[in-house]
Amino acid sequence: MLPFNKMNHLKLLNISGEEMFELSYQAILILLIGLVLWRIMAMLTKRRLKPKKSNYFDTKYTKKWRKK
Repeated sequence: MLPFNKMNHLKLLNISGEEMFELSYQAILILLIGLVLWRIMAMLTKRRLKPKKSNYFDTKYTKKWRKK
């Protein structure tokens, strides 16, 4: 049984250590940008879902009743 060596595995893939580092850096960067965009979209959607007040149902009776 041959010992498993990471360098032998990388040679089979023809990927150098620098390329592997660059790919992992790009993957982490994409994940972080995705999380930031997801949070921004969540905040914008939350703001849009808040109902706006309307004066349509406000009458003199309701205004006096709320003051009590």
